[in-house]
Amino acid sequence: MKYFRQILLGLLILFTFSLIFLSILSRFKASHGLVDGKLAKCPATTNCICSEDHPNQNYQPIAIDLKKKPSAWTDLKSAIAQAGGDIRQDDGHYLWATFVTPVFRFVDDFEARLDTVEACIHLRSASRVGQNDFGTNLRRVNLVVQIYLEN
Repeated sequence: MKYFRQILLGLLILFTFSLIFLSILSRFKASHGLVDGKLAKCPATTNCICSEDHPNQNYQPIAIDLKKKPSAWTDLKSAIAQAGGDIRQDDGHYLWATFVTPVFRFVDDFEARLDTVEACIHLRSASRVGQNDFGTNLRRVNLVVQIYLEN
């Protein structure tokens, strides 16, 4: 029984150090920017959500009418800040922000692209490391959209 507890403790310590290592790695591995004028495609992992041209990611962009609501982009930035995001880049049509998870401080990327042709704002949220985020990015996008719609 004592041997079993030692093995279990060792595995728990190894798991904790692995998460700490991934957290540190996530602070240096930024992945953002437009690809051919659109948000980057999500990888085959389940730690990314995107509304733009990704049949495997079934998330809709935010429909906007800039004539009725010219402050749509500003309102989105405000929603991102209220949700806990730190806006790193904004050129008026593309935005990149980072979010930090509460426990192990993983850094995730959040991107938005204003599409004036389709009258919408495309969103992408992705973890920098790992294979699965347990729904964190989907919840984050939903929260930002909810705050945006309430403004």
